Amino acid sequence: MGINIICFIVTGSTTGGELLSDLHSRHMMEREYLLSKLRMENDKTLNNAEIITVYVQIIRQQKYAESEALFENSSIAVGIAERPQLFKSSKFDSDRNRQEKLAIERLQNWKKRKVQRFEDESITDNKNKGIVELQVDVIKIAVRKHTHEREILITMLQGKESSSAKTAGRRLNKEQREKRLKELCGQRSDWRESSSQYMISKRNLHRRLLQEGVGIYQEVRREEIKNGHNLDDLLISANVLADLQQKQDREINLLLTNMQNKSASELRDIKRSEERAVVEEWLDNVSSVVLGTFDLSQEERELIKALENKYDVIRDKLLTETLKRHYGADAWKDMLENEQQRLLSKKKLEERSLRQEGKLDEMAALVGDFGKNEFNLEELMGRIQTEYHQKYLEKQSRIQKEDEDVTDYEIEEPLAVKKIGNPLGDLQYRFSEDMDALMGKLKGEEGVFLREQGRIQLLQRWKRQRNRAEKEEKFLDTVLMVGLAERIPINIDMRVKKDKTRNFQLARERYSNREHRKSQGLYDELEFDNHVLPPKGELETWKESMMIEVDKRHRMERNLMMSILTDKGSEELREVARSMPDDERQKRLAELKRKREGLELDSKDDQEQNLDILEESGAIKSVVRRLVMEEEAQGKIVSHGEIVVSLLAELQEEQEREGERIFLSLDGKTEDDISGMRYDQITRRKIDRGDNIMEIFSMYEGAGQEDELIKALEEKYDVLKDRLLCDALRRQMSEEDWLNLSDEEKKRRLLKLKLEERRLQRDGKHDALVTLLGDNFHIQGNVSSLMGEHQSKYKQKLIKRLAKKKPDVAENDGILEDEGERKKKSTNTLLELHDRYRDERDVLMTNLRDPQALMNKKERQACLIKLKREKQKAEREEGFEAAALAVGLAERKQSQFAERLQHDRERQEDLARRRITFLRKKKTEIQSEDDQLVNSGNRADMQDAVLRALENKHAVERQVLLEILQQDGYQQFREFARIMTEVQRQDKLDELVLNKQELDSGKNGLSCIY
Repeated sequence: MGINIICFIVTGSTTGGELLSDLHSRHMMEREYLLSKLRMENDKTLNNAEIITVYVQIIRQQKYAESEALFENSSIAVGIAERPQLFKSSKFDSDRNRQEKLAIERLQNWKKRKVQRFEDESITDNKNKGIVELQVDVIKIAVRKHTHEREILITMLQGKESSSAKTAGRRLNKEQREKRLKELCGQRSDWRESSSQYMISKRNLHRRLLQEGVGIYQEVRREEIKNGHNLDDLLISANVLADLQQKQDREINLLLTNMQNKSASELRDIKRSEERAVVEEWLDNVSSVVLGTFDLSQEERELIKALENKYDVIRDKLLTETLKRHYGADAWKDMLENEQQRLLSKKKLEERSLRQEGKLDEMAALVGDFGKNEFNLEELMGRIQTEYHQKYLEKQSRIQKEDEDVTDYEIEEPLAVKKIGNPLGDLQYRFSEDMDALMGKLKGEEGVFLREQGRIQLLQRWKRQRNRAEKEEKFLDTVLMVGLAERIPINIDMRVKKDKTRNFQLARERYSNREHRKSQGLYDELEFDNHVLPPKGELETWKESMMIEVDKRHRMERNLMMSILTDKGSEELREVARSMPDDERQKRLAELKRKREGLELDSKDDQEQNLDILEESGAIKSVVRRLVMEEEAQGKIVSHGEIVVSLLAELQEEQEREGERIFLSLDGKTEDDISGMRYDQITRRKIDRGDNIMEIFSMYEGAGQEDELIKALEEKYDVLKDRLLCDALRRQMSEEDWLNLSDEEKKRRLLKLKLEERRLQRDGKHDALVTLLGDNFHIQGNVSSLMGEHQSKYKQKLIKRLAKKKPDVAENDGILEDEGERKKKSTNTLLELHDRYRDERDVLMTNLRDPQALMNKKERQACLIKLKREKQKAEREEGFEAAALAVGLAERKQSQFAERLQHDRERQEDLARRRITFLRKKKTEIQSEDDQLVNSGNRADMQDAVLRALENKHAVERQVLLEILQQDGYQQFREFARIMTEVQRQDKLDELVLNKQELDSGKNGLSCIY
């Protein structure tokens, strides 16, 4: 607590007597104010801790008065010390003017004095000292520390080396200054985190990097305060020194507050820390001002340490691999472990020393040629997690701001930064970027602070990444794993495009490492149980232990999968699987999955049966995967190793998703909850349960996969929705105004409407969907009347209809009813369309996942083709109602009377009328889209080409028929046909059909007879 006194500002000249009189008046005012506090007046009495703080404050102000040579400087220093100080405030600050005046005086008086050096000495012995004496000692040491910091900074501003530092700073542009200050900040942080002995031995290195920073910071401040005016070096230096003085005043006020209610033992610790800061010349406040470093809490230091530990593990992997290459794999393997650790420790000390001194070129020499031409670190790891998160937020922002239609949820990586040229240097550059991003959050840059919950989660993530990195075998798979783990998606649909390739590469490395171990006669490393439980009450330690067990189970699953797929006994099972038809293989996998779900895995017999199921499923899956991969490779031979790698890559993705779900689920869990979850993970690992393995083995393979079918369904309804929204836009203006809009403007307006519709659907604001289409927008009937029954209702009716049908029942008596829905008017067309999509999606998902209704391969392929055809039909129609009619009719087999709905004939006629109106309005000649030649060999591409060609043919046929019906001579043909008998008409038709067939066969091309 401080005491605020009214400030007298004396302007102009005055006599010594007047100064003494004013000083006495101020003394009396402050004395009375203090006495009133001690006498409990005005209900603002001081407690014991606050009284001690006031006493120590006065001692501090006395030390300030004694330290200055001139009365004026002493007055300014004491007056400033009486009030809390801001740091580079953007608002008016009268004390800032005093700080700069004091700084100028100190700079001008500097050359008359020498820099004071403090040796390692205590003020007095700590023993038997009370709290008051200890607090006074702390403040005296802090004042001495601040004096020394100012002397060092003044030397750097005006000393021999200051000119070259300022010149170097002027040569840099703004971006280069920021970059270099960050580099210096990183080097200084490495120095600051080192041992006392190291810091003292490298004191000159520390001063050199601060000297360079001061030169750059002077130019930064010049740009900030010049306001178009040229300022001399003295004023710039005064601003820099004033920044330090304000930083020191804030530190000492915080120190006074922190010492309140501290015990004698805690105060001794604070005193020792302040003494070390003087002796070891930390210069924390100088570094904070010049380089942007700042004091951290214990929790924040723990976070930084976790980040450093993660990168230390990666460096150890790199240095270990360098040593293996240097001595040879066999010689390294034969070395005693103590000797290996000695050589590694020596390398680590060399690397740390070079890193702290910023000697990146010499760091490259530590690893020789390793990695220079073999890999690019950024390609392996990707950009840092913060930049990925920024890309994610940007994409979400574009959706929210209605700037783009986001249908592709893959995220492009930021452009690669300039490479340093060696793996250790690249790793240090990446660490510095991560550290900068973390510091920005801790400082609250751009108004974003790291909340406590976010800090805990980030700490746990980095600890988990470190633990996982330690278990990887080589440097390459370590950096691949860490890079992927850093970008566990916030939204599972959001992903970095290149991460799929990285995940596949990680699978290849892990498989290769395992095969190499097998060739050396080595087995998979066993996962040992940690029988020492985390301490009671340490919830975060329990969470860390829980995730360690999850990762142990995941390693077991990966090794088990590779064992199942590569062991010699599995070849016999694969031979059996090869002899099975395609549909039988998929059906057998579904049966095995269903059988496994019924096992009681607490039983030893069921555990053995579980392994048998996994082995058989793996054999079948590997055969199915080979067929798919060879088809994609257009007949090229695919090795068994490639099949194993592809399945292992899918397992890794599944494990990442599961690991993230478990990690997030730990929030809010009690210690007992986590203990139970941890035990479950251990049990699953010990019995080789392999849930994720079975998930991969039982997944459908080939054309018509679940994601592909769902995407095709979504695209079909997206086209219908686009047609509906486009109709709504057209009806909001006259036809002439609509036609006058450019295509770009139409697309822009449609996009805006689509994004708004998505937002309303997402927020559940269904009533607002009606307003979105416009008050005057209506369709004929409703969605059901246009398209027919929902898929679920239609299927149920069809099954009942076919089951009840008798041979003697007339066709018209068996037609399926529409339940009279054609008479109902739509109240919310967008919602009806969305409900119909969800209904069809639910039916499709049931057919894909329910073992009782499982679709076979041919049915999946047929379903995919059908959905694509329905989408193409919707795209070709003009307007929503025509598109809805065309899609609804295409959903049912119109060639089979029993499968039609009651009003399907009316729908056909309605669609025909709309098409005639549209074709007459266009008044264009017959145009057919060019059928592009497909030579990729891809089955899906060829199917799409066939569908396009079919729809093109049908469109041409409809337009030709309309032209025939509109020809001048058509009426004459109708009169001629009217006077014929029915037999004559049929005979004439047969004759025309025969002529058409002869023309087709003769010309080997398209021919028409009208």
